[in-house]
Amino acid sequence: MKRNKHKKGHFYWLLARNYISFTLALVISFSFIAIVATLRISGVLKNEENSTPDLYLDILKNGNYEDFPVEDLLDIDGSIVILDENLKPIYQSSDNINTTYSSNDLLLIPDYNMNSYTHAETYIDANDKERILVTSYVYKNKTAVNQELWIFDEQLNVIYNTRNINISTLTPLEFSYLTRNINNSFEAMKYSFKGNDGENYTMILLKSLINNKTLIKVSHTIKYTLWTFLILYLIMIICFIYWLHRKVNKPLALLDEAILNFSTGDYDMGINYSGPTEFVQICDNFNCMARRLSESEAQKKKLENEKKKILANISHDLKTPITVIQGYSKAICDNIIKDDQKDLYLNIIYQKSQSLTELINSFSEYNKLDHPDFKLNLTKVDICEFSREYLAERYDELEVAGFLLDADIPEEILTCSIDSFQLTRVFENIISNCLKYNPRETTLFFNIEKADDKVKLTLGDNGLGIPNESSEHIFEPFVVGDSSRGTKEGSGLGLAIAKKIVQEHHGKISLKNPPSQGFSTEFEILLPLS
Repeated sequence: MKRNKHKKGHFYWLLARNYISFTLALVISFSFIAIVATLRISGVLKNEENSTPDLYLDILKNGNYEDFPVEDLLDIDGSIVILDENLKPIYQSSDNINTTYSSNDLLLIPDYNMNSYTHAETYIDANDKERILVTSYVYKNKTAVNQELWIFDEQLNVIYNTRNINISTLTPLEFSYLTRNINNSFEAMKYSFKGNDGENYTMILLKSLINNKTLIKVSHTIKYTLWTFLILYLIMIICFIYWLHRKVNKPLALLDEAILNFSTGDYDMGINYSGPTEFVQICDNFNCMARRLSESEAQKKKLENEKKKILANISHDLKTPITVIQGYSKAICDNIIKDDQKDLYLNIIYQKSQSLTELINSFSEYNKLDHPDFKLNLTKVDICEFSREYLAERYDELEVAGFLLDADIPEEILTCSIDSFQLTRVFENIISNCLKYNPRETTLFFNIEKADDKVKLTLGDNGLGIPNESSEHIFEPFVVGDSSRGTKEGSGLGLAIAKKIVQEHHGKISLKNPPSQGFSTEFEILLPLS
């Protein structure tokens, strides 16, 4: 089977390929966005790690505490308090913050430059008493190098600590210093330095846990990342849907246009589409349907024209004998005709009525063959034996008419499924024409031979022959006499009926032009072997 060059693979493969491409594009886009977001977050965290009081030590040593970048180091709500050696506050960056710190407070507040992590949790000991466990880890190069444990009871009495600090009880504020969480709002850290005046100072740094600039930047980065991905995802979805719409809508639009043209009677406008196999197949099927309907419409018009022609011809052929019969019978009834001429007139009336009957019978048979309910009564018959019997029955008639018979029928059995009655009519119509239009001493030929999976029957004569201009229309209805043999006799439906009968047998009948040597007229009938 010839492959359709317009086909470009199955539609589901096209969907699969493009969906995979869409997924890969989505993954690549998301990966790119994630990488950019990760680099941005890493930059923010790196800036926070690199931002330490050590960078501003000169400001602290010179005592220019107002120039210390509190917000950059401690976020928006952060504050600092500078304490001298006696723990007396000498500077505070904002009002309403605690400026009173004891030596115990400084022991519990973690150092700023110490990368540590503190975790507090409650548990029930073996005596069913609630205890508080505080664990601190000190990290160096992301590895824990020191661990500190504190255990408290419900009143924050110190039960155990690994620092061997002589503290028996902590206040809630001191406990918040230890856990780096002041009222769930600030984280306290300390930084010690020596001023240019030789005095030792301690800076208390209060970093906001709520308005953490780093967390806000990270949160914004994540939010923008998600929004960017969502927008990109929606754009890609819209593009994919638009692409799918174009792929599906294009053949549907072509099909819709073709159907509209089809409804107006334009059957010749085919669909020229190149794309997925399924859509190409639909368009091809539509083109095939349109072509068949166009051929059917043309055939219908041809049949209608033939029917009109048949009606016109039969009206004409009926009119002539009826007019003669009416005129002659009227003359006899009015006693216009002499007595010695009445027999002649009656004989003419009888002959015309015979012609009229023949014409009506032929027309009736022709229409019956065209009826959808017409069916052959097929039986398997040896076509050679069947033909010999038929010729034997007609031999005497041919001899009386002065015609010769030359039959060449093989002895082998050639079986065909035929309707004996209808096939006999085919032979009768062809041979009757030979007898009607040829002079005496004309030889009739009847030959049978096997041709592959068919039987070829040859019927003809060496008489007057058929003019070339009439041979093309010989099987059309009402082709008689003056248009074929030079006379106007018969109904002109014999060969048309013969053709229909042969076609009903799934065979073929034709007039060979030019005929074979020795023939003037040669009909060839092909019938399938059973």
